[in-house]
Amino acid sequence: LAIGMSPSARAAFAALSQSASAGAEQRANFVVRRSSAFWDAFAQAQEQGVPLSSSAARPFKVFPSFVDEVAGSKGSGKKPVVEAGEGHGPRKEFFLLAGASMCGLQQQQQQQAAQRADSQAPKPLFTFNRSAGAFWYNATLQQSPALQAAYRFAGWLVGQSLNNKAPLGIRLPAVLLQQQLLGLSKVQHTLSDLEAFDPDAAANIQKVAALPPGQLRDMMEVEGLPASTTAEQYIRHAVRQVLLDDVKWQAQAFGEGLASALQVSLLQSWCLGGAELAEVVAGEAGGAGSSVDIDVPKLFRVVMDPELGGKEGVLGELLWEVLASWTPERQRLFLQFVTGSQRPPLPGSELLKVESPFIAFGLQQHKAQLGMLPQAHTCDNLLELPNYWASLLQVSGFKSAAAVPPEKVQELRQECFRILDDRLTLAVTCFSGYGLDERDGGSSGGDAGDDVVDVVEDTPGAARKQGDVTRQQQQQQPGMVQDRCW
Repeated sequence: LAIGMSPSARAAFAALSQSASAGAEQRANFVVRRSSAFWDAFAQAQEQGVPLSSSAARPFKVFPSFVDEVAGSKGSGKKPVVEAGEGHGPRKEFFLLAGASMCGLQQQQQQQAAQRADSQAPKPLFTFNRSAGAFWYNATLQQSPALQAAYRFAGWLVGQSLNNKAPLGIRLPAVLLQQQLLGLSKVQHTLSDLEAFDPDAAANIQKVAALPPGQLRDMMEVEGLPASTTAEQYIRHAVRQVLLDDVKWQAQAFGEGLASALQVSLLQSWCLGGAELAEVVAGEAGGAGSSVDIDVPKLFRVVMDPELGGKEGVLGELLWEVLASWTPERQRLFLQFVTGSQRPPLPGSELLKVESPFIAFGLQQHKAQLGMLPQAHTCDNLLELPNYWASLLQVSGFKSAAAVPPEKVQELRQECFRILDDRLTLAVTCFSGYGLDERDGGSSGGDAGDDVVDVVEDTPGAARKQGDVTRQQQQQQPGMVQDRCW
């Protein structure tokens, strides 16, 4: 029966079963600011004596009220003005706000509220892991009784989100929840678990394990491991370190809070594993699945080269049109090409720079530029586009966009769209690895940070604006080379 249900339906039945076995449902009343929902509720839970590390799971019905922060700031310091409203709507809003708050997604609002209160905004308990596409324990935090209690409340809140049928709206990794279901002392993580969670970390571990014996011994000494450590032993050690040892106190405290809100045995009886639980907590099906379109201009803070936009340069506008016409799978290849990962970042958290660093002189160079492919520099989220629009105008006999007759504009735009679509598709689907820029004479002069990588061989005559870098032909078609900073 359970297998045929959606994860949310299974979670609802598990919560009902727990409520029936626990008897009367208890009540938790929180009065919170929207800018600090998690931390306000955490402080009040401690004051009210809400059990956050009880061995017996107790479901609570949460009844939140919201402080009118605008009205409150105009008052005389007396009791804060509380908004009217009750029921499931405010409850759902509270859980979403609390999830965002404990992950630092309201950091700016928290900092402003802290400044008004002459205090310091708390650091997030969970940080976004780009490779995983999910939030993971904040490994930079130093263990303290206060933070341990905060992680217990986070676990309690995750459990109560199921009991209250109110998702937190944040994506936690399946492996984080699975290790709580199995028990930290019993779980045995494998490289496959890490690959599913953080492919980049898993790939780095495999690279170290594949080193020749002599280099592996040297690396083990650097890592503080016995020189006799084998590749298999190193993999087991490194996987456990990433998934558990580096965040052990956070995971233990989180698990205590979760167990005080949910009966693990009930979740297992309703076939709720880590992946299903993560879906229910997030309140979405599948998360960042490949079937979801990616709106690049909304996902990033875009910095566009002026010559690619405006009336004279329409290439920037055509770039968004090309990406919007692509399938989600190809859009993710674009993300990988430009940022080094197919996982979308948090909206607005990263810059995307689009530049046209090439200069063409004369008709022949403009013709050559139309055949060039885009380049990417993943260390800076930088996309370099040959100015196909400017070159197309020159090849078509027009010195500027203003000289194009109105009846020819649409025809030229369509041709430029086709060129950009074709060149960018080839670049994002055929790049094969990383290579380093080379300077004249093989010199590697300049800072180490200048060692970036080409995506495409240069076309003769199309020089970079910087002028001091000569690109070398680094590969043969169809393979491309992508940029990476080390």
